[in-house]
Amino acid sequence: MKRKVVTLGLIAAMALSVVGCGKDANVVGDTQASSDVSKSAGSASIQEVSYKGTSISIDSNPEDLVKALGEPDEKYDNDLVLNAETGESTKMYIYKYENDGLILSTREVDGKEEIADIICSSKSIVLKNGIKMDASEDAVKAAYGEPPKDSVSEGCGGVTFSYEDDKVIETFSFVNGKLTNVSISNKKFACEC
Repeated sequence: MKRKVVTLGLIAAMALSVVGCGKDANVVGDTQASSDVSKSAGSASIQEVSYKGTSISIDSNPEDLVKALGEPDEKYDNDLVLNAETGESTKMYIYKYENDGLILSTREVDGKEEIADIICSSKSIVLKNGIKMDASEDAVKAAYGEPPKDSVSEGCGGVTFSYEDDKVIETFSFVNGKLTNVSISNKKFACEC
């Protein structure tokens, strides 16, 4: 029961946060498309993070990624109900690294895992243009453009804003003006609430 509560808490956290990150030499998965995305106001531009020399994107193969990153500190799996009326469900997996500094969430589709969310708060994360955790809001905006006004929210001493394109939603969270969390969410698995 406790594991389900923790898993549901992680799902809620992932639903509230969404962002992306940078590029490195050790690329896992097809990331060519993400490097072709140009910087413009309000558009997704990150789509990839570099974590200890390994690039991670929504397109990364989860199996290859876990091999490259090594065994996670924790791994959870659970049935995720997609439709309560029909009982349709899928497997969801959560891989946690560096005391939750990197969380990968995957969903099973046709017997294969696909990345649903990448959540980053580790100081080992490097975003495109060299942006790291603790960067200022101004530095992130200078690197990625002004976020759409309707994506900006403030509260509890923090600011969150998002960029999105047809494939991902990227969310940056700041506390006291410093970047604390970046998440990239695959729109294929986004809740259409």
